Amino acid sequence: MTRFWITTGVLALITASIVLPCTIISGKTKDNIVWAGNNEDFYFDFNTYLNVLPSEGDLLGAVSFTYGTPDSFIQGGFNEAGLFFDFNALPAIPESDWKEWGKRKTFPEGDQALVEHILRRCSTVQDVINLTKEYEMHLTNAQIHLADKEGNLAAINESGIRISNNPFLVSTNFNIFTRGPADGGTPCWRYPIAERMFKEREVNLETIRDILDATQQPRFVGTIYSNVINLTTGDAYNYYAGDFKNPYHFNLKEMLKQGKKSHLWRSLFPDAPIVQIWETYLMKGSKAAVEHYRKIQDGIPQERRSETLRHVFSSCILHENKYANAKVFFDEWLEVNTGKDTITNFYQGLVHLTNGDVNMARKSFASQIQADETGAEEKISSLSAAKAYLDKLNGEKPAGANIRFELRGHQDAKFVCVAGIGWVPVSNFLLKRELGWSADFALPAGKHHYAFLVDGKMVFDPTNPEKEEIDTEDGKMTMNVIVVK
Repeated sequence: MTRFWITTGVLALITASIVLPCTIISGKTKDNIVWAGNNEDFYFDFNTYLNVLPSEGDLLGAVSFTYGTPDSFIQGGFNEAGLFFDFNALPAIPESDWKEWGKRKTFPEGDQALVEHILRRCSTVQDVINLTKEYEMHLTNAQIHLADKEGNLAAINESGIRISNNPFLVSTNFNIFTRGPADGGTPCWRYPIAERMFKEREVNLETIRDILDATQQPRFVGTIYSNVINLTTGDAYNYYAGDFKNPYHFNLKEMLKQGKKSHLWRSLFPDAPIVQIWETYLMKGSKAAVEHYRKIQDGIPQERRSETLRHVFSSCILHENKYANAKVFFDEWLEVNTGKDTITNFYQGLVHLTNGDVNMARKSFASQIQADETGAEEKISSLSAAKAYLDKLNGEKPAGANIRFELRGHQDAKFVCVAGIGWVPVSNFLLKRELGWSADFALPAGKHHYAFLVDGKMVFDPTNPEKEEIDTEDGKMTMNVIVVK
């Protein structure tokens, strides 16, 4: 399976308006026990890893979390010294708010090496602060949340460094230096829930777990995995696909004794219904997986049946690029969901689009826009994304369009898109023309790597001989190269 999420790529052009959420929290008890936790929220992806990294020489033993492959960019982790970190995605921080930009060095071998250095060589929050004062982390659309077993809590982005004076720290998907729309931040329904629960309850395993449960993503994106970590003892409680009743527990010290090893997150939860359905799909196909779902659905809580199928069909569309299989799961999801999800029409539009029915896709996105404009979902609105899809289907160029991707031929294909220029290729779709497929895009200046996906299969640009092998979330991959000036 190929994900085509290029670590160095820009945000998906159409879905950029939806900041991919993550809730990160940390706190210390009155007797100085320190806890940290996070929800990893993204378009649900079954290929995520928990990596065990034993101590070696002066390298600290640690656990890291990655997408795609064990060696891809580290999304978060914690080490045996009791240091924890994770990242929030942010709307882009204006250049006027960048502090110390240009005054710091670039870390040897780049940002990924810097994150690895933090995980394997830093013991405290102050160690990381000292490091980021010397080296640039390029946190223009992200922030790093830090906690250590001494009870130090902090967040860093290009606006600066915030050290918490409270016994807890919450970060979601707006700049930690703001508190909401009144002073330039992005409104977030999760932040006040987490802050209120911290103020009302003692900091402990149950509180951290319940905050993560209360702030998990109910639709569109999903909560893939969650961690609750006691930084004082090294005990970790892990949860999968938003199920907070069945944890996987390990102690870091004991885990490190097993040696270097990478675990697919889903492999740690073999009894989870969503894992059984996905494994059946991989072995026997989508129709067999739906039949398996029907056999076990009585064992799935009523409120999670719809979400389980949604995760499966969205993974097929957005990560697997298996559009016909996605439709099989989507049709079953419609039976279970019965129109309760407020962005059903948006999902329907994606399914129609990727299976070649452009007219029905237009109707679905238009219906979503109408529904959002008359009664938008309070927690997550798909309005901007639906409008962007519909505008593009109607032939409108995006603002600032500066490049056209074009692929001649392939007239029998149902769906063609550009992979490599965003987090998910579906949003970078091309329109069918008389001689092939093309669309206009707005890309920032610089080098970009790309390839075409024709009905989910990778095709190089036949008009562009320039190619490079690059590191992606799925390891090394050869792609075309283009430079935007």
